[in-house]
Amino acid sequence: MNRKARVLSAGHTFLEGPRWHDGDLYVSDFFSERVLRFRGGGADWDVICKVPGMPSGLGFLPGGDLLVVSMKEQRILRWTGSALVEWANLQGYVRGPLNDMLVDEKGRCYVGGFGHSITTEADFQSTPLMMVDEKRGVHALDRKFNFPNGILSLNGELLVAETYAGRIRAFEILPGGQIGQGRVWAQFGEPVDYFDVERAHAALAMEPDGIALGDYGTVWVADAKGRGVSKLREGGEVLDFVETGPLSAYSVAIDPSGHRLFAACAPVNRTVDYANLTSSVLMVADL
Repeated sequence: MNRKARVLSAGHTFLEGPRWHDGDLYVSDFFSERVLRFRGGGADWDVICKVPGMPSGLGFLPGGDLLVVSMKEQRILRWTGSALVEWANLQGYVRGPLNDMLVDEKGRCYVGGFGHSITTEADFQSTPLMMVDEKRGVHALDRKFNFPNGILSLNGELLVAETYAGRIRAFEILPGGQIGQGRVWAQFGEPVDYFDVERAHAALAMEPDGIALGDYGTVWVADAKGRGVSKLREGGEVLDFVETGPLSAYSVAIDPSGHRLFAACAPVNRTVDYANLTSSVLMVADL
């Protein structure tokens, strides 16, 4: 099936990390350093908070408090309703900015990162997936990720999209939130066994970014190099597709009813300087 998304809200710098909570959609806007709330998933939005160091991954603790990743500061912050306070400090564990985050039902946070400095890709290397446990202890789970990006849990496993490896890997979630041996859930094109952003970008057929749960064990995958969001089953078979026109999708969220897909979109990866533009839009498609 092939569907087309429509623009719900435009004029943003770079939208990322959409998450649903209490019937509203929360989205980070990188370069304006704001977390936005789209009430009921409609076009009207307000600013929840300003985040120093650029916001990315979002999630909610079991009690309902919002957690947000500060990319440049390498911290997770908690929004109290009136101020941001530090929840966890990941400085010294990773190279460069943090990125997407999953907060599970126990309040554990799984966080990925770039693996290279914010000002250069020359030092790009493998990077760990980070976990902050229920007591706010920080753990480096694995140091062999190639730009870990979208993260979700599915049937007792943690799925992690590795953008510049062109794959999604699945890991058994062990007691305490640790992860077991990984396996490839889907590979998009030939395997990438190197850490070189430009080379990988030129070679990859697809650059998996944000991911979201579909029905019956399927996963929706935003493609930073493509023009839409694909619904996949394990192995990579495409079951459904939502077109996003001339823009690429960088992250995706399905509303609680399962009837609407929301995609944070912007010009194709590595084609513009997003920091100096307001070219990002939130799109929606009926499922």
